[in-house]
Amino acid sequence: MLPHCPRCARPCCALTDVVLDLSPREASALYGITKKSALPASLRRQRGRFYAHGAPCPAFDLVTHRCGVYDTDAKPVGCTDFPLYRDGDEVVADLRCEAVRDNAAALEDALVQALPDDHELVVMQDAEHKDLFIRFAAAPRVQP
Repeated sequence: MLPHCPRCARPCCALTDVVLDLSPREASALYGITKKSALPASLRRQRGRFYAHGAPCPAFDLVTHRCGVYDTDAKPVGCTDFPLYRDGDEVVADLRCEAVRDNAAALEDALVQALPDDHELVVMQDAEHKDLFIRFAAAPRVQP
């Protein structure tokens, strides 16, 4: 549905536009974080989570645009989900991803095809982040 990442001009793994939300296990696997180690400047700890931004993910090869943990248990859940997330009964598309921006019509068509015949797709701007996310939901089709 969306083009493969190596063709991306601004890869999310470079963490210039996107913030990576990590569990302690994920932060430890990617950054070698322990209870006693100092955090890299690009990593922030808040309420038991870690947030990376401003420097490429240590698993990301800037030359090949390949992830070193792609097929491993160390790959963060947020990386697996990006640029499409499930939020309850909705699908959220992240507009910071050029594949989403460039292929929005194809994405919408694919979601419509996945709906039951008695439902229609509702497309909404995200209430809090209008420039960052589009939300898609299924609604029962209104019968005339």
